[in-house]
Amino acid sequence: ARNLATEDSQLSARGFFGTARAPNWGEHGIDRFPALFNGSRPPRYDGVHAIGVDTFDVATDLLGLDDWEISELIAGGALS
Repeated sequence: ARNLATEDSQLSARGFFGTARAPNWGEHGIDRFPALFNGSRPPRYDGVHAIGVDTFDVATDLLGLDDWEISELIAGGALS
């Protein structure tokens, strides 16, 4: 099997490949955001969040639910 991260000299020279650390998975290789803004990439990627960590923020900030609506969803098993 070919390994793009070690065999593609163009991508490697551009710093396209990096590493990230994720809870429960440790450090692993990733391809990074390819574009540069003012000569640098966006901040370091730290991997995915654990399951459920962002549920409250999504429910309130994105969906506009209040505490009562969220408690009803939890009681009904929709957010478990």
